[in-house]
Amino acid sequence: EDPNYKERFIKNNMNGLLKNPTKLEKKFIDVCEKYHLPFEYTRDGKVLIGSKNPDFISNDKIIEIFSWHHTPENKNILWHQTEDGCKEYYNKYNYKTLVLWDHEFSGDQWEDNVALKVKNFISN
Repeated sequence: EDPNYKERFIKNNMNGLLKNPTKLEKKFIDVCEKYHLPFEYTRDGKVLIGSKNPDFISNDKIIEIFSWHHTPENKNILWHQTEDGCKEYYNKYNYKTLVLWDHEFSGDQWEDNVALKVKNFISN
């Protein structure tokens, strides 16, 4: 592997594109703060695992936030971008992955529900 890969990847693919969290990522950041969840936002390029950049990380656990782009209806989706493919990919590097879907960030109790799901993920 190219020793400058990480630096080139960040410069070429992430410079300016991912500096700011998406609306869903901001919601999750707020949930982490409110419920004292130990996840750090890393989609800004500060962490690369293999060639992938996770959304959030805490020790050996990753949280990815998915939307329509990651569904089978998107004909351009690659295996590692699907829920199963993403989990399998990070598992090769000894990370457990939880995928939170965009629809989980709505409704009256969404914050409590997301926090509970993450707490259960942490404890397993």
